[in-house]
Amino acid sequence: MGQARVSGATRLVSEPVLAAVVLGLVAAVLWSNLAPDIQGELTATGVRIGTTQARRQFGVDGWFAVVAAGGGLVLGTIVFARHRSRPVGALVVLAVAGLVAAAVQWSVGVLLGPAPVDEAAAELPAGSSISVPLELNAPAMLLVWSIAAVVGALLVAAFLDDRERWSPRLSRRERSGPSWQR
Repeated sequence: MGQARVSGATRLVSEPVLAAVVLGLVAAVLWSNLAPDIQGELTATGVRIGTTQARRQFGVDGWFAVVAAGGGLVLGTIVFARHRSRPVGALVVLAVAGLVAAAVQWSVGVLLGPAPVDEAAAELPAGSSISVPLELNAPAMLLVWSIAAVVGALLVAAFLDDRERWSPRLSRRERSGPSWQR
């Protein structure tokens, strides 16, 4: 029985997406641990967040962006270094894989953060302090992964001089020159 060969196009799509999911999981753990803990006061009508604590929400979004930028750079450099023979396809796949990684980081990070207020508040009296769940208030932060991945790819392209790899493959006849020179 012969081995099944994976085509270059399939590899170009599957490897970055798989890497994005794995890096997104790592980024979610980092984000949930690095983001500041926001405390709210439990009232009869819900949870009230004071001005000082509301300012800390910027830190939650900021840490998401910092972790996403680092992950995007790693994703972009690794994937583009591996698939630089197809630069346009690699850049398109990196942009999409960055969105996948951002979605994984966001959704898993929220799950790893503090419990939803409804669950935690059921057992506490009014006036108690409660941790507010992680929340991404700036949806534009989801684009940081893709932008950083493309920047990482551009850094690889800038520092590796491999123009021959981007040229089309020539047949023996084309390499030997025109027939009148033989």
